[in-house]
Amino acid sequence: ELIKMKIKSIKHKFLSDVELAQKQIGDNTNGLYVAWCAKEAIYKWHGKKGLEFKQHIHIKPFKLKDEGSLQALVELPAGTKELTVNYFKTKDGYMLGYVVA
Repeated sequence: ELIKMKIKSIKHKFLSDVELAQKQIGDNTNGLYVAWCAKEAIYKWHGKKGLEFKQHIHIKPFKLKDEGSLQALVELPAGTKELTVNYFKTKDGYMLGYVVA
């Protein structure tokens, strides 16, 4: 995802109040993109409809860096699963995330 300030105006659509309260996400543009990319990567990993970013994918607190990893809990029909998502920021202003499964 190309990093843009616009994400701040839509953060409430894909993040829970608990996630928004995390200082590394809250109002931090890079943190918001890490969370968005992580949730999008998990959605694609799952590969089925019905998974809601705000309701079913929960980002655990993490240390924000230009490159790192985080843990997320995913509520699936078969139960809750914890996944690792690696992320990195490119020199040309993109944030990328991928699931390690």
